[in-house]
Amino acid sequence: MKQWKIFEDFLELIKSKKIRDFLEKAFDNAPPEFYTAPASSTGKNHPPEDNVKGGLVIHTKKVIRVANALCHFFGIEEQLLKDKIFAGCILHDVCKNGNPWCERTDPEHGFIAARWLAKIAAIESNPEIEDFIHIDKDLMDIIDLVRNHMGIYNKLEPTLALKIGEIITEKDICHLIVQLSDYIASRKWLSFSYKIRR
Repeated sequence: MKQWKIFEDFLELIKSKKIRDFLEKAFDNAPPEFYTAPASSTGKNHPPEDNVKGGLVIHTKKVIRVANALCHFFGIEEQLLKDKIFAGCILHDVCKNGNPWCERTDPEHGFIAARWLAKIAAIESNPEIEDFIHIDKDLMDIIDLVRNHMGIYNKLEPTLALKIGEIITEKDICHLIVQLSDYIASRKWLSFSYKIRR
């Protein structure tokens, strides 16, 4: 059985074949530790059910569940937009402890995952100069969501999803949903089940 099948219920939320194929390819090549690691190497930032073997998968499922609720809250009905948000959530921590995988969370894991995903998404590339410009725009949007999912907590480059006084774009709302979903799902004081109710 392919490892990504553990996300099968959540993949059903995504209708775009191109995005589903991209997710399957990413998870076929994901660090195997992603499927068995706890969500937190220290146990400080996640509820107890996330800090067990396989806890990172549990956390990821929670993030998707929160994102689904936030899409409804913000009135996002366009399927492709939801597909990209859900894909960003599913992939956000795929390289949480780096690539190769280490014992601790890498503070740059969003950027590490984005570079790794760009190689997977590239139609043609030159890895020596990291020329990944031949990437489908929708897949690039997903990679961007993964890169910036930590928002203000990005160590390399804090990224605000929204800036007071500026025009809010569709892209801003997508980033806000992914960032809030990850943040809410990781709160130690917030424990909830992660199965989708239909």
